[in-house]
Amino acid sequence: MRLNLVLTVSGDSRSEVADQTSVVIDVLRTGSSIVQAMANGAQEIYPAASTEEAIRLASSLGREDSMLCGSSRSTMIEGFDIGNSPTEFTPEKIRGKRLVLSTTNGTRVFQLVEGSASVLICCLMNLGAVVDEVLESESLTIVCAGSEEGISLEDTICAGMFINRLSEEYKVDLVLNDAGRLAKNAQEHFTIDKEFLAGTERGKKLREGGFEMDLDLCSQLDIYSVVPEMREKVVRLMKKDSNGLG
Repeated sequence: MRLNLVLTVSGDSRSEVADQTSVVIDVLRTGSSIVQAMANGAQEIYPAASTEEAIRLASSLGREDSMLCGSSRSTMIEGFDIGNSPTEFTPEKIRGKRLVLSTTNGTRVFQLVEGSASVLICCLMNLGAVVDEVLESESLTIVCAGSEEGISLEDTICAGMFINRLSEEYKVDLVLNDAGRLAKNAQEHFTIDKEFLAGTERGKKLREGGFEMDLDLCSQLDIYSVVPEMREKVVRLMKKDSNGLG
């Protein structure tokens, strides 16, 4: 399998993901919120690049069964129903709902992977489930959401764990780019737990902002088997065909 890792999104990322399966990794917090929401029964999720786009989209979907979700600089956007803390996406709030999600950094990555044939959303909480889904792929691009400033440690290490599972646990013969080799080697030096996340740049900001429970949840490994998939700008649970493949 040829596997390319993109450590942070840029305009050039579009060409790297065209017409193939892509995996978007975002640990803190958008990817984790999407996984949590789908695990707790959300019908579908519409990533929006801006607050204005989110409001227009929610209005067109109908406010009876849709919810506005998201944050700006970790703070819930005024007029929205809930923020971007994965702990808010409880079954009581979101089961059966269409969620329109807008965040400062996380949702912008989805614009840059729109040319992919399929986009799978991954975080620590569903890492193993997504690895299972890509085992038969001939080529794959992993795109880390990163941060507005560049790469993020938590996404890079999660990507390294993803690559390590493919190569070491499943013995997949991988052809990696330099970023992939870097992430695979780096992940060996970290223990993944709450304090690891709290020590990252975004983790520090979340702790300072009072989002301690987000660090608890987002650091949990393989607690969900759900695989959210984005096609045509809408995220739904990945469907299986008769052969068990997506």
